[in-house]
Parts: sequence; structure tokens; C-alpha cells
Amino acid sequence: MNNQRWASRSCARIALASAFSTMAAATLLGGPVTAADSLDLSTAEICPASSEALERNAAAMLRDEVATRTRIHLPSCAGGPASDRVTIRIGTAETLPSALESLPSDLSLPPDPEGLAVWVDGQAPAPTVYLLGRDHRGALFATGRLLRALEMGRDQVRLDPDFRVVTAPRYPLRGHQFGYRPKTNSYDGWPPEMWEQYVRELVVFGANAIEVIPPRSDDDDDSPHYPLPPLAAMTELSRLAEEYG
Repeated sequence: MNNQRWASRSCARIALASAFSTMAAATLLGGPVTAADSLDLSTAEICPASSEALERNAAAMLRDEVATRTRIHLPSCAGGPASDRVTIRIGTAETLPSALESLPSDLSLPPDPEGLAVWVDGQAPAPTVYLLGRDHRGALFATGRLLRALEMGRDQVRLDPDFRVVTAPRYPLRGHQFGYRPKTNSYDGWPPEMWEQYVRELVVFGANAIEVIPPRSDDDDDSPHYPLPPLAAMTELSRLAEEYG
């Protein structure tokens, strides 16, 4: 059973990696780096530019996923970014217009919906990592793109200071079907916390849609593994879809 569940999630990740490859990349630089020449983010602050739900959720996703892999709990900004501390700023062209002034001259934020730009401004007094979206979904996907680029280990999180990417989706709909039914040896045993983790992993690879199979659409109305009744599970999945855009 465990192997079957692992295989199910692995196949989905492979499919979404392929889906993310349909994002039309304009520029992508950076790669594995050593500790000596990398940017140490272990004391960085995460600074969403507004109180908009997707920007807050992007910051929470970044903080949680880094903590899970490193034991480092990155704080949020209080009263704006500190001038003497590495910051990770999350926003859009509207909520964080000052970011456009530090965008490298050879890069430009794609005009397409969900377009994004990720780069490091290394100017003094402290470096800033920018996660900028054309819209709020773009900011969420920029956060996912950063997570894929980070070098994480126990008590350390680092980034190539030359890392930068600008990209926009090639296809407007990039989705995945959720089947809460006793057919997959996986989904029907997941509590809401596992579903949220799965949604986050979809976001990291650029998915922007989910399809939920409704109750009574299967030949079996129940599963011995259900942690929630089907309608309650659909409510939770709908909530997650709203929270992650």
C-alpha cells in the first residue's frame, strides 16, 4: 500500500514537471553553488507586499516548506523590510512597483497573466530576493520557483546569488484531477493536511487548476480509508482551491 501511494504521488509530480516545462522561459540563470559563493538565507525575512490572500499564502508556503527541510523558521517582516537584513519580497507589479526599479536591465516582467520574475538584488546594505508576479497568481508561482532553486539542508538554506528567471505560462489551464474515491490506493486515505501539501506541490510546479470528482459519481459510495465523508472532503478541497488561487 505504501509503495502504491508513493508511486501515485511520484507519477503526479512527473506529470506536473512536464506541465511546468510548458512555461515559456525567457531567461534562466544560476545553478548549484558552494557555501562559499552562495547567498545565505538562514536569517532572511519574508516580506509579502500586501495583505492579499495569495501573497500571504505564498509567504506561508515558503516559510513552512523551508522549515520542514531545514529546521529554520524564517520570520515575517514586521513594519516593513529591515535595511540591514536579507529579505525575500513577494508581490506583484501593482503591490510592489518599486521592485521593477531593481529588475536587471536585461530582464523584463512578462506581460502575460501569471507571468513572473525571480532575481537577487545584491546591492548594499543587504541583498534582496524578489519574487514578482504580473498578478497574484504569478507571485505565488514565483514563490514556488524559488523553492525549486533553493539549496536546503539541515540548518541551512542557500541560493545562487546569480539566480534569476522570467517566465510565463504557455497554456492558460494547467490542472490535475482529484479523485476522492476508493480507486487510487492513496487519495481516499488522505486527511486535509495531506491534501494541502499536495496542492502546494502542484503550485510549485505551475499548476493552476484542480478538478474534484463529486460524490456518488463512483460505483462505491464509501471507503474504509476515508478520514472525512465525501461532502466534507469536497468542502475542504474547495477551500484549498480558493486559498491557492
